[in-house]
Amino acid sequence: MITLVVTGGIATGKSAFCRALLRISAGSSRLFDCDQCVHGLLTTEPIIARLTEVFGENVLDQRGQIDRVKLRDIVFSDASLKSLLEGIIHPEVRRFCRSARNEALASSDVSLFVADVPLFYENGFPIENDMTVVVATTRTTQLKRLLNRSPLDSKTAEHIIDAQLPISRKVELADIVMWNGGELSSMDRQIEYFLKWMELPSN
Repeated sequence: MITLVVTGGIATGKSAFCRALLRISAGSSRLFDCDQCVHGLLTTEPIIARLTEVFGENVLDQRGQIDRVKLRDIVFSDASLKSLLEGIIHPEVRRFCRSARNEALASSDVSLFVADVPLFYENGFPIENDMTVVVATTRTTQLKRLLNRSPLDSKTAEHIIDAQLPISRKVELADIVMWNGGELSSMDRQIEYFLKWMELPSN
């Protein structure tokens, strides 16, 4: 089994790439999505209790659930608070990712395990892997996509992008770069060529 780490920047299209990869790879791939794992963790009682203890009850909504917008605003305003949040969430995400990879290793049907790790280079995600793929696009496209999908102002969106390692640097560090300028057909062709090069099954 090949383990592939997929990363990039916010709104570069990592999720779209991963969905296309799963679709084209003929059912032989398994995906672990770090963002989905985080969303799930934020609904669990132990994590809610821990975040409330650290950040106060102002991170809760009227239903007693974590208000992700409030939490994001708090941690992006203070690097030390961001580190506190990561110290709570990231060990759990890593534990779930290792478990998912072990399950994939135990399955004879899985030839490709894909870990979608947004902050792979920033935080040093400790997972054994054979290759890293960076999904890249221009900063202008990033900003446009982020503003279109989220109720953010331009300044906040720029701040979120700037909090990550520049895409140009991630491209330098990557084993493979997938360019996502917006055409899904182009992404599909890149994936088809990649799977053929890796001698992995495809539809």
